[in-house]
Amino acid sequence: MVSITIEKKQRVDAYFQGVGQFFWSTIQPYDFLLDDSIPLSAAKSVSHWSVREAYELLNDDPEEWDAFDERFLVLMMTHKSAGDFYDYDLVKRWLMPKLGYTTSTRFLDSVGAALKRIVGVSTTEWLAGLLCYSGKWYYQEPEEAYKTGEKRLIDYVFNRDDSAIAEIAHDLGYKSHLLVQMLLIKNKIGLVDQLSPIFLRHLPAADTRLSINLCCADVLLSLNALRYEPLIEAQMADISESSALLSLQDKLRIHLPQKYEALTLQMAYDYMGCVRREMILRKGELFFSGSYSIERRTVYDLEKPVATVLDEGGTEGIAYVGSWLKQMSRIPEGLLHVFAERASQIGPDFFMESFRMYKNWEFESGRQFFRDFFKLLPAFDYSAYYPEIWALTRHKSKKMRELAAVTLAKLGETAIPEAQKLLNDKKADVRQTGSLILSLIRTDRAQQLLLNALEAERNDDARDLMLDSLTGMLPTPTTEAGVLEMVEKARQRGKLDLPALPFVAETALPALYWRESGNPLDVDTVRFLLYRQGRSKDIRPDAEAWPLYALIDRNRSQPFANAILKAYFESGADAKYKGCLTVGALLGGPDATDLLKAKVNAWTEASRGKMAEYAVQALALVGDNKALRAVEFFARKYKSKNKNVGSAAQEAFGIAAQTLGISPYDLADSIIPDFGFEGLFRSFEVDGETYRAFVGTDFKLAFLDEDNRLMKSLPKATSTTLKDEFKEVGKEIRDIVKAQSGRLEQYLVTQRKWPADRWQALFMGNPVMFTYAIRLIWGVFNADQTLVYSFQCLEDQTLVNEEGDEVEWPQDAQLGMVHPLSLTPEQIAHWTEQLADADLIPILPQLTRRVVTLPETARTLTKDRQFEGVEHGGFGFVSKMEKLGWYRGSVQDGGWIANYYKDFSDLGITALLSQQGNISVGYYDENAALGPVMFVRSGSVRFGNYVYDEPEKDTDERLILFGQVPPIVYSEVMADLSFFKENDQRKTTVNP
Repeated sequence: MVSITIEKKQRVDAYFQGVGQFFWSTIQPYDFLLDDSIPLSAAKSVSHWSVREAYELLNDDPEEWDAFDERFLVLMMTHKSAGDFYDYDLVKRWLMPKLGYTTSTRFLDSVGAALKRIVGVSTTEWLAGLLCYSGKWYYQEPEEAYKTGEKRLIDYVFNRDDSAIAEIAHDLGYKSHLLVQMLLIKNKIGLVDQLSPIFLRHLPAADTRLSINLCCADVLLSLNALRYEPLIEAQMADISESSALLSLQDKLRIHLPQKYEALTLQMAYDYMGCVRREMILRKGELFFSGSYSIERRTVYDLEKPVATVLDEGGTEGIAYVGSWLKQMSRIPEGLLHVFAERASQIGPDFFMESFRMYKNWEFESGRQFFRDFFKLLPAFDYSAYYPEIWALTRHKSKKMRELAAVTLAKLGETAIPEAQKLLNDKKADVRQTGSLILSLIRTDRAQQLLLNALEAERNDDARDLMLDSLTGMLPTPTTEAGVLEMVEKARQRGKLDLPALPFVAETALPALYWRESGNPLDVDTVRFLLYRQGRSKDIRPDAEAWPLYALIDRNRSQPFANAILKAYFESGADAKYKGCLTVGALLGGPDATDLLKAKVNAWTEASRGKMAEYAVQALALVGDNKALRAVEFFARKYKSKNKNVGSAAQEAFGIAAQTLGISPYDLADSIIPDFGFEGLFRSFEVDGETYRAFVGTDFKLAFLDEDNRLMKSLPKATSTTLKDEFKEVGKEIRDIVKAQSGRLEQYLVTQRKWPADRWQALFMGNPVMFTYAIRLIWGVFNADQTLVYSFQCLEDQTLVNEEGDEVEWPQDAQLGMVHPLSLTPEQIAHWTEQLADADLIPILPQLTRRVVTLPETARTLTKDRQFEGVEHGGFGFVSKMEKLGWYRGSVQDGGWIANYYKDFSDLGITALLSQQGNISVGYYDENAALGPVMFVRSGSVRFGNYVYDEPEKDTDERLILFGQVPPIVYSEVMADLSFFKENDQRKTTVNP
């Protein structure tokens, strides 16, 4: 055991009882620190991360450091960060708390002496480390540094003669800019000048490359560019780290533009030469840096120099690039764009030379390069390289074959002879590539070749490509005999030998029946249906299964549909067999709708988002109003969270509307049920007496007797069947209200208008929508969307204006909800009073919405920074933004949330708010901080993981001038964000 006092041993034991054991440590820290039989050289095998706080155990006087202290220092210095002179936690955790204004120089000297004795830290290294630790803080916050002690350390370091400072400069290396900055702060310009050769000397980088301290160069050029430029220029010739050379070139161009703008071509040659040498030195393992993005691609540092040599170097420059390429083992894909932009000038040779560097790579390793290569290849006349490109149609990578096929198909008819050879090849993969090329050419000749090959093709992938290409050309069977002939051909190809699904046999399923004959389908025909539908990659009917769906009796197919769905769900619902969803939807009814609805929710909650997307798409295929209402509901339910499911529902709903030839809005209106009501009432009889049901202002069913007296409930003698029916109606009304309230608020914001006759039919003729009509204030608008007058719908269906007179409107009038921005304060007060007098609570915040008008001075803005710096608790911010209809935007490094957006897609506008606080996905303990708010064209800005597409410059062409933003959109966005401004929770710093 090491020799320490009893009191010290007790403190050590107490400390380690708190931190426990470290299973990842070969030797426990406690054992190493207290057992002197363990050699100091074993420190490398001891975990140090969890004992950093143990600096508090060191004796206060370094001259009294005991054996424990010495072993602890050895442990921590053994694990110091690379490039540090020692473990700076010694300064942070032990020295700084002891550092006061009266601390003597002798005390700091004794610390340095102890470090030298124990771990071999020289005096110069001791001083350099103090400068590294405290210099950056002092430089950034001099007043705070003075209070916390860093100034004391700086003064201690600089209480030396110039020779000692020079020794520190030698040792600092890449951190010497801290010394330069400190010397300038202390106005020691002469010493800076004297030491400038040290500050600008070559420094070793990785792999024996040479670099230079770029920060020092920048500081010195800013101080006196003419004085220090010769020193920097002299060093540049031997710099072998390309990123450092490029940075130096940029700095010289900035500080001495007249000289270095004229040397742009020479600097381009120098940079390319440096990259080539670096590539050779590192044996091809070179990282190419990209400085910015444009048109959704990374622009690499190498692009501009190469473009400069090609554009300004003449024939010599072109020859140099050709020679340079042959010495490179790889290049960034950005150079493909440089070559393609100069296709007529340089031809395809450089482009193809670049490809040869990568052609033996695995596709995934060079994915972006290959994609860019094939995308840009058609810019060239590459006929001389046809054999090389056609050879790629036999590449081992399917992705590579597909990219080559898509590119070659652009050759049109001239590609057909080679594609035909592929189509007749023995290998299925090659035939598939030939099918893809011909399917993309789409000429009569190409399609005839596919048609001839279709029936004989046994490879399903190749055959599916042919079928997709021949859509509309193939004869569609319209009879049982025609379908059975198609089934027989599939049997001959060997596709019906085994059950189509591994989890249920066709014979175990309820029967399907032909619509015309009423006969059951045989096993092979059912198997054919399941086999072909399983080939579809999407939730849509397969081309060869579609004729069969049309001939099946839908009135008798629901048991089969329910059984196939249940069997699929019980098997675990492998996405490979998702065709079951399509079969169940196209042959099912209300029960299939219920099964699919339940799975949308269950799969979403189970994080099976893609399966939830498939289920909601299948719901749309059921096609009845109940199913479409469910699709529309999911489009709204999953707008903020699980947006992929919401987007899939919205897309499926849009496709259904397109199929019917109407807008999604009109489809949403049309699927609102009337429950068999005649107008606003439904009459029914009980024991010979007539009663009427209606929807009350609370959206609950209410009943009137023959004397128009309101009843508390249904008559006691009402049949069970009728009670159950009304119970289902009440349940469905609740579901409709959940979806409809949010939809109407969206219509208010986007100012949707209805032609007068359609408004009358929807809001005055539907029992549910009438309740909405009486709880909102409406307006009549002219052709240019200007409000003519506002009106209210009374419970007796009378429509009255502000004066209480019944209203009439011209036939071409447009009706919609009025936004308070369109009303005067007096009108808002009037309508608020009218609703209150009628005991009607607005179904959504209409008249009470906050209104924010655009100041005239802000009309030319593209970004508003009035909220910048406003903070709000992370959890509250995220919750509030979701409630207000904002979506989380891009998630960047470390899960940091970069922005939020609110989409007004109907108007082609997206509002975007930068988020500058320290909140990350799942970590909302810190405050969110608001940044600039802006408006962009819908779809012009990408959001996603590691996506950096937010407009940075105020001049970005995607930004919309505030003066061009619809006033209501501007008002809604600013009203949302004003909440955070009024509840600013930014932290305030209290000075001691």
